[in-house]
Amino acid sequence: MQTPVARVVLRRSARCTDAPGATPGLEALALEEALSKKPLSKKPLSKKNMARPRTMVLGLGSNLGDRATLIAKATERLGAAPSVHVVRVGGLYESPPAGGPAQGDYLNTAVRIETALSPREVLDLALSIERDLGRVRPDPVRWGPRTIDIDLLWIEGEPIDEEGLTVPHPRLAERPFAVQPLVDVAPEATDPVTGKRYADAEAARAPLKRAV
Repeated sequence: MQTPVARVVLRRSARCTDAPGATPGLEALALEEALSKKPLSKKPLSKKNMARPRTMVLGLGSNLGDRATLIAKATERLGAAPSVHVVRVGGLYESPPAGGPAQGDYLNTAVRIETALSPREVLDLALSIERDLGRVRPDPVRWGPRTIDIDLLWIEGEPIDEEGLTVPHPRLAERPFAVQPLVDVAPEATDPVTGKRYADAEAARAPLKRAV
């Protein structure tokens, strides 16, 4: 049985377009406009668990198996985790992989959360969800296909540079498939080091197939 989050992500098929009159994609799915207007989680964080709340954005991608279902399941599990409140889910985008061997296109989205967890704890949660959904680390093939990829893209006002954890993601502003979903869920987001708005990045305006 699908949860409310999974139903929202998988609600209806749509066209994946990069130009007027483009051919409908076989797997492209649309997210409801309501995602940008109301929370997905039914469990807002209690005040006692919000001693130091953070707003974070995670990027989700898949290019193996039923990509949309895997992204829906990952989103669902994020929302079900203790001390995590899913606020908004971005649009669903389709793009070729950024390097690596020949492989299928990715579907990508972003999820905005509020959480009392530390960034390291959110990373651990993301890795746990990846494992549960069949991701194998280290990857058998460098930059090879993945059932699910979950990256901590951005934390409001907080840069991090630690072993195994760099936030914002080093190439966030250069990758349309990452920055455009980010701007969907956090249009106000700025690079905490430079102060530049991600919405103003060239990659945020680059042509990119989107499920509509």
